Amino acid sequence: MFFKRILPICLFFIALAAPLWGAEYSVRALLVPVEEATISSRIDGLIVSLPVEEGDRFQNGDLLVEFDCAILKAELQKAHIDLEAAVETHEAQLQLQKYGSGSDVDVALASAKRKRASAEVLVTETKVGMCIIKAPFSGRVVKRKANPYETVSAEVPILEILNDTNLKLHLLVPSHWLTWLKKGHELMLRVDETGTEYPARVLALGAKVNPVNQTLEVSAAVEGSHAELLAGMSGTAVFSPPGKGKH
Repeated sequence: MFFKRILPICLFFIALAAPLWGAEYSVRALLVPVEEATISSRIDGLIVSLPVEEGDRFQNGDLLVEFDCAILKAELQKAHIDLEAAVETHEAQLQLQKYGSGSDVDVALASAKRKRASAEVLVTETKVGMCIIKAPFSGRVVKRKANPYETVSAEVPILEILNDTNLKLHLLVPSHWLTWLKKGHELMLRVDETGTEYPARVLALGAKVNPVNQTLEVSAAVEGSHAELLAGMSGTAVFSPPGKGKH
């Protein structure tokens, strides 16, 4: 009889304590991209092609931006001509020196001009290479800050891009969790925007505890591929209690 009376009371306190137990091992989490970049111009130039819009997907190596390079290509052609002339002059001076008609100074000057012309070709080739910007990784366009046929200056941002196929979780956990939280620890992510739970695993623990609020930065990865997940989504990361989950 005693047990029949006490059992409902015990169940009540167990039910009351359950969410508190779960809350003790849960923290807020933010989905962030592993790779993101702001694409800027490295030269002053006119944009002739900008084939991506905000939200568009692209693959590693795809063309993102192309500038009008007519002037730079003309400068490169001139640099090649100057190099050819410098090479011929240098070789002529070497021949004259061989037959005793040229001085060491003339040969040295011709050699220096040849090296300078060669360096000018390399510099101009590098500038021409800056006329095209290709995607450094596969991903999506977050924001487009310029349009075709606009002239932009060097270092002006043109695109914001990110790799949305490789997202990680950013967490701040209590530092006393270090007594049990290790790399590889499993957790469950409840994403606010999708209302869905996803399995995840700790990737790395931060190298320093914040002495003000006694927290530690932790990164984790959602397991599997989930096209509905986007950078910037947030949710709750629920960890299994120490000694009760797979590590």
